[in-house]
Amino acid sequence: MRCLFCKVDASASTSEEHIIPESLGNTEHKLPIGAVCDPCNNYLGRKVEQPLLESPAFRQLRRGMNVPNKRGKIPEWEHSHGVSLPAYRLMGRFLAKVGLEVLAFRTLTVTGWNTELVGQQELDPLRRFARFNEGTDWHSPTELSTP
Repeated sequence: MRCLFCKVDASASTSEEHIIPESLGNTEHKLPIGAVCDPCNNYLGRKVEQPLLESPAFRQLRRGMNVPNKRGKIPEWEHSHGVSLPAYRLMGRFLAKVGLEVLAFRTLTVTGWNTELVGQQELDPLRRFARFNEGTDWHSPTELSTP
């Protein structure tokens, strides 16, 4: 088994990768141990998922929907905290991570799924963007705004 993000041998990894973080309520959609190596899993949790979940907009949503974190706590949020959105690039990296992992999840029943996905060079820009913060944003925020 090789890591979906850095492509190293991940057969000695011990952590389970949740496609959508547990702190957003996901307890079912996970990849098998070794699909994402421990260093990539830890990095993505600390540098992509955690800042996103700590943003005022996500805290407000989680508070309003009573979605606890892994420790069972509902996030703190008050109206004075506002609802500012997470950084555009951070949101893009999170979506890139989720997209690659959903692709893996949907192919788990296919023999050789890991070898096939890790070998797809066309996915390398997506991997590098999500895991290593390399490359340009897919679209700038001004391109997405309407006149």
